Amino acid sequence: MKLKKRNTKKEDLTDIVDKITENFNEELDEEVKEVEEFIHDETEEVEVTEIKKEPVKEIKKEKEEPMKRRTRKKFKIDLSIIIFIAVLLLAAGIVIFLTVGNGGSKYGERLKGIEKISFTKKDKNKLIDEIKKNENVTSASLDIQGKILYVMFNVKEEVSLDDAKNIANESLNNLSDAVKGYYDVNYLITKKDEKGTEETKLDENGDEKKIIHKEFPISGYKRKTSDHIVW
Repeated sequence: MKLKKRNTKKEDLTDIVDKITENFNEELDEEVKEVEEFIHDETEEVEVTEIKKEPVKEIKKEKEEPMKRRTRKKFKIDLSIIIFIAVLLLAAGIVIFLTVGNGGSKYGERLKGIEKISFTKKDKNKLIDEIKKNENVTSASLDIQGKILYVMFNVKEEVSLDDAKNIANESLNNLSDAVKGYYDVNYLITKKDEKGTEETKLDENGDEKKIIHKEFPISGYKRKTSDHIVW
């Protein structure tokens, strides 16, 4: 039995090819669309990411700059406060050291019992006034430092050294025993008009040199435990 060869018409082949081509184009179009959509989505994400990142950077910069300024300002303020407190403490320490000291006085316990000694303004004036009454005295003054009485007076040009010392010795009679037993007394006697004695000597080069010797000023000191002045 012979099989008859089937004759395929030309039109049928053309239809088949068209269908295959149509299906292939449809599938190709779908794949192209998917690729385009994917590319489009990636592009949008990149753009969105870039748009979002840039403002964040700007915001960070804007935040960092004020924070730095605030930090520097705070540091300056803190440093100023520290310096002010240090200066204040130093000043307070100096004041306490000079005024309060040990026992509330710069002399500390050295003036203990001074409140029991009667040495009034009247007594002080009497001491100086009696010295000034002496005809050989031109000026006199009194200064008190702690437990020391500083008595200073100036004598005339013709007053001798011994006479000046006697004026000081006699002034002690104007102080009470309590005052003399508590205070030390320091005397300084000057003679502003003193001419002195002139002496001629040879210096190291053999030249004559005039030297003037003066006896004044002189100083004497009487301790509270002593009855006389040591010159």
